Amino acid sequence: MRRSHRVVAVLLLVGCLCGAFVAYSSLDPRPDRNIYPDGPAVAADYRAYVGDRVLVSGPVVATEPPTIRLDNGAGDTVTVTVATDRRPAVGDGLTVFGRLRPDSHLDARRAFVVPDGRLQYTYTTSALAGLWVLARFLRWWRVDASLAVSPRVRPLGVRGLLCAAKRRLVSGDDDHNVEG
Repeated sequence: MRRSHRVVAVLLLVGCLCGAFVAYSSLDPRPDRNIYPDGPAVAADYRAYVGDRVLVSGPVVATEPPTIRLDNGAGDTVTVTVATDRRPAVGDGLTVFGRLRPDSHLDARRAFVVPDGRLQYTYTTSALAGLWVLARFLRWWRVDASLAVSPRVRPLGVRGLLCAAKRRLVSGDDDHNVEG
């Protein structure tokens, strides 16, 4: 398979994946299919969802009782008091599934707290794990100019990984990993 065909195939697959994201996010609330109104929908038209089950997330703005702020991204915000046994701190994230009541109340059926700063830990850990997987891949496999992946005869060590990366950047040369 030529390089241009591989590039087109990869771009086509990434385009399909992005299209699936857009299609999923454009679904209307359908409780019969476990698709519930979310925070932006509730913030845009609170009264339309009173009495319905909703799935909302937002930052905690008060703790006694827990109160979250919902925002639809267009400047409409609503604060909702949540009836739950969870005790989040101000600034934590709170995700709640429950029934929306009048007067900005939400009876939580399920709720969980994301402590403030935990997302940074999650992203940092994920980035480090991704780099570790990439290093393991590059140690045992090589990608040539036609984007073909083939196993290495001998795995590269840390010095070999750094030297191969430097050699490719400076001269565009391959890693000289030839069988036989």
